[in-house]
Amino acid sequence: TVRLFPRVGVAGASQTLGIVRHRAPHLHHAYSCNCQQGRRCSQKATNERQDAVSDVAEISKETPAGEAAASPSAETTQASSADAASAADVPDVDQAPKLNEPLILWKAQSLAKEFEETEKLVAYSAAAVGGGMGLAFLGIAAFTPPNWFMGGVVLAVFQVRLGHTWMTRLMQAHARRHVTELTCTRDSNGNDVTLSIKFDGGLSRTLNLTSTAVAKDAEPPIKDIFGQGASFIYFDHKLGRSENSQAFEELLQSEYVVASESVDVTPFSDEAQNDAEKTVQHFKKLSRSHLEKISKSDPSPQAALAQLVRFAQSSAAVLTLGGAFMFVAGRNAPLPSSASSADT
Repeated sequence: TVRLFPRVGVAGASQTLGIVRHRAPHLHHAYSCNCQQGRRCSQKATNERQDAVSDVAEISKETPAGEAAASPSAETTQASSADAASAADVPDVDQAPKLNEPLILWKAQSLAKEFEETEKLVAYSAAAVGGGMGLAFLGIAAFTPPNWFMGGVVLAVFQVRLGHTWMTRLMQAHARRHVTELTCTRDSNGNDVTLSIKFDGGLSRTLNLTSTAVAKDAEPPIKDIFGQGASFIYFDHKLGRSENSQAFEELLQSEYVVASESVDVTPFSDEAQNDAEKTVQHFKKLSRSHLEKISKSDPSPQAALAQLVRFAQSSAAVLTLGGAFMFVAGRNAPLPSSASSADT
């Protein structure tokens, strides 16, 4: 597991590594390797040093006084050889995992298939609603003045188009709050965090988080945005899971605030770029009061798409059956002219 907000800063850790590497190479080797390999390397270096000291002691006993001056250099040479042999197996510090590497905290399955099916069913429902209204107007055509009839047809077409546009916008909004990937990167200074969030619907956000010491009172922490802003961001645990549960939970409980935000959105095929940018809510512009007014019981994007399909199909069924009934009743009703002529 990896801690998202470690207690020791990056600068302090780097300084500690530098001191250990400079003063005790075999300790640096034991720190960089895993525990078992570190113990073996340390024991190897200690044995080699002891062997070197023993060899020097034996040579000093057998060597005359004139040659005794050369023994320190021999000891130094053998100790250096032992250090070089032990250092040959030591990996460089740069090969150790870096603290500021991107860390994937969340991955989820995309809702692209569900979105396509919902879009198709909504389009079929809109066509059924238009057909039902057409049948209704055909049923009352014989009893309605031409001007009123044309005005009603225009209003019916506008209503069908408006309803289809409204449901399409709802589909796009639900798709763009479904998180498919969340990546966290800690800056080199150890104080700021950068979040890269990918959503369905061609939306991606880059959030630069900072501590609450420099934040305003109205700015909500990231835990409130993730916890109360279900209308804008949703982690569906049925479709995804956390790659690092400990760091993910720390992020959900973090008091960090959004210092800056970058939003990149790709419009849908029938959507303009300006409309796509206007419909996306920026987290930087959210306030505590805004989050308190948002409903906290919003369903998941997948469940919301299913509800939208049921609403579209039920509306289409009611309006189609009503239009067919009015068509049959209007065709069987006597015309006003025939009824007046019969009275005369």
